[in-house]
Amino acid sequence: MLITWNEDLRTGDDQIDHQHMYLIEQTNRLYELIANGIDQEECQRLAAKLIKYASKHFAAEEQLMEELLYPGYPEHLREHQEFSKRVVDLFERQVQGERITPEALKGLLSEWFTHHIRNYDLALAHFAKKSKVSR
Repeated sequence: MLITWNEDLRTGDDQIDHQHMYLIEQTNRLYELIANGIDQEECQRLAAKLIKYASKHFAAEEQLMEELLYPGYPEHLREHQEFSKRVVDLFERQVQGERITPEALKGLLSEWFTHHIRNYDLALAHFAKKSKVSR
């Protein structure tokens, strides 16, 4: 298992938390496929699904930040853009024949998820709660 969901990652926003749990679950599934040397095509399909879902998740967070006039929006948006670029680059290399190692995936995803949720998403959820925005 690559990432373990725990209460430290809970933002208190049900929609965001649900999306994070799904992303973590699917990321762990992809990690297991890669670690077990499962068919590269299956890994590519799951990676494409994950990237698409992450894009929707980021769009939902970004819409919330815009609605709230969230002061941390520019930096949070840059985090999303940088992460998206790194993930797409990694999986484009896989499509071109490079094998993704479990270590490469762990280095990219594990630390980013926990860092991003704890440092960016929790701040956004706290700001939303203070702003009394309910979803």
